[in-house]
Formats: sequence, C-alpha cells, structure tokens
Amino acid sequence: MANAMQVIFPYKDNGVWMFDDETKGLVREPFVCGIPEMVELLVADIQDSENGFALYFSDQEFPGFQIKVDLVEPEAGGNWYRLTVGGAETKGWLCPALLKYFATAPATIYAKAEAIKNRGGNRPEIGALPATNRNWLRRLCVLFFGIGVQSPPP
Repeated sequence: MANAMQVIFPYKDNGVWMFDDETKGLVREPFVCGIPEMVELLVADIQDSENGFALYFSDQEFPGFQIKVDLVEPEAGGNWYRLTVGGAETKGWLCPALLKYFATAPATIYAKAEAIKNRGGNRPEIGALPATNRNWLRRLCVLFFGIGVQSPPP
C-alpha cells in the first residue's frame, strides 16, 4: 500500500519548476502546461522557494492543505486537473509521472507547500542564519578550528 501523504522537493532551474525523486527514478522532472502557475500560487509566501520547498500532496484531504485540484480528463498519457480560486478557474496537465505516486489518476489531489526549514540534514545552511549568528559562527570556527567560513552572497 502506498503512503497516504507524499512529499517532493521542487526547485526552479533556468526558469523551470522541476523536482528530483530518485526513489521513483525521476531526475529534473519538469512541471508543464499550467502546473507552474499553480506552483507559483502555492509558493507566493515562501521566501527563496526557487531554491527548493517541500510540496506535500495526497488524494485524501489533510489538515492545512492549500489547494485542491480536480481531475478533468486524460490526455497523452497524463491528466488535466482544474484549480478554482476565487471563482477563477485554471487547468494544468500532470504527466504520466503522476502514476509513480498513485495507482490511477486521483479524482482529487490536495496539496500544501512549506519552506524547507533545515537544508542538508539537521543543521541550517550558514546563509540561512541571521547575520549575528553567522558572525558568531565565523568567530567560533576560527577560534576552535582555525578556519574561516564564507557567507553566501546577499
């Protein structure tokens, strides 16, 4: 039995939203045909989402979901889904990679986007720390290890 909740970590490369999921054999899998616009709605309040965010999705309603898309029709091995927001309707096509997560195309998909709080395991990136913490960490590294820590450009 598949998980009720799924999560992928989309990012933007050369202006294209895509994701990797090695467990499913997907690398640089792009979102196309209306789905990028839906992604933009989901990440509107997530700072630095282009560098990655967590996208939770399920065919079952879950607490805190942000959007719900409904199956419209199959086409070219994938499926068209409809999103209605404030009376405005938009459609997006999910390619056959959807079937790596579901046995059949779900009638409804619920989704939620969240910022990635800790990148690279349990420790935040140096650039994700407030400036005062970065300065403190730099001094600590020099003091204990005799090394400098470079900050990413602002």
